[in-house]
Amino acid sequence: MLVAASPAHADPRPGPWHLGVAVGALAVITDYDAGFVHPDGYRISPEPGPTWSLRLGRHLGDHLGRRLVAEAALGHAPLLLDGALGTLVTYRLDLLVALAETPITPYAVLGGGALHAFGGRDGADLDGELHYGLELRGAIRGPLALRAGLRHVFSDALDAHLTASSHIEFLVGLDVCWGE
Repeated sequence: MLVAASPAHADPRPGPWHLGVAVGALAVITDYDAGFVHPDGYRISPEPGPTWSLRLGRHLGDHLGRRLVAEAALGHAPLLLDGALGTLVTYRLDLLVALAETPITPYAVLGGGALHAFGGRDGADLDGELHYGLELRGAIRGPLALRAGLRHVFSDALDAHLTASSHIEFLVGLDVCWGE
């Protein structure tokens, strides 16, 4: 996204930095507890539903013929805590690799971070997560870019079958780019 060398690059590149906001949906694949099962047996589990995130990114340059972008993101998703709705905050660092230079640029996404559950009778719980996915990004007007992405997220939390927990996120967002 970030500093266009030619019109062939469709991503807006007025600068190496971008700030974005995204909204979307979360779908739980494996029942999971964000790392905690209470002795009474209740679970802490993300709920299917709306999610959002804020992100800050920087173009790292073109390496081996691929554009690289680093991003930090803060997000929110619905969470079930002991039968009551709570808050799940996500903290993430991502590496995006452009797969092609087309008017709508596809990116492979690989990253990690943390899932932080708040609320319930036991306070907060923090667990690591890894994720991968695909994003599409294209210029709208001036320094604005529209993006859509799908990510598969794994947590170190365990479900009843002792497998890694996972969920799918779909987000659509808007980025604003700036800088020299």
